[in-house]
Amino acid sequence: MSDPLEPNEAAELLGPEVMKEFRDDCAAQLDALAGSPSDLELLRLTAHRLSGSAGTYGYPEASRIAARLERRALDAKAGGPAPDAAEVRAALGDLRRALSLPE
Repeated sequence: MSDPLEPNEAAELLGPEVMKEFRDDCAAQLDALAGSPSDLELLRLTAHRLSGSAGTYGYPEASRIAARLERRALDAKAGGPAPDAAEVRAALGDLRRALSLPE
């Protein structure tokens, strides 16, 4: 298995337009989630998408953060405690920083 790409490597391979589109899409997904932090299914789906795509586009830390958030949503859906709005907001801030998005 090869090492994950760094953002600069991904940009070089995919081109700046594709990277901009990816980051814009991530920002839109995070904005939508910020508007509904208690929606566990939206949280799970958004985190799942970001977990997979972030690593592909050279953001392994964002992928790890999103994977943790997805696990939290899955645990809550299985009857565990749901993440509160503050926890979700903190994770979204972490994701924005890991993706180099404005907060």
